[in-house]
Amino acid sequence: MRKSICTIVLIVELLIGSGCATDMKNIEKLNYANAIGVDYKDGKYYGYIQFIDFQNVAKSSDSKKGPSKVWIGEGVGYTFEEALFQTYETAQERIIGGT
Repeated sequence: MRKSICTIVLIVELLIGSGCATDMKNIEKLNYANAIGVDYKDGKYYGYIQFIDFQNVAKSSDSKKGPSKVWIGEGVGYTFEEALFQTYETAQERIIGGT
């Protein structure tokens, strides 16, 4: 009896929990940070992050591929971390950085 209850609980957990969390992200929904800059002016730090847009990179249906778009995010704060993390807080899409 106990073995069958454990089996039923395990099956229910696998069915319910398997579709809830995935780590797959669409590349067109990511901002790839490829450059970071900082300035110090008037007692405040200005942090800049340059992003590359991958939306046009993987399209195979259209033969016209243009260069990727580039955006620059800016944050202001009293510390370097505060200025840089302000750009993360105000980003509309997930930011990733790589080497």
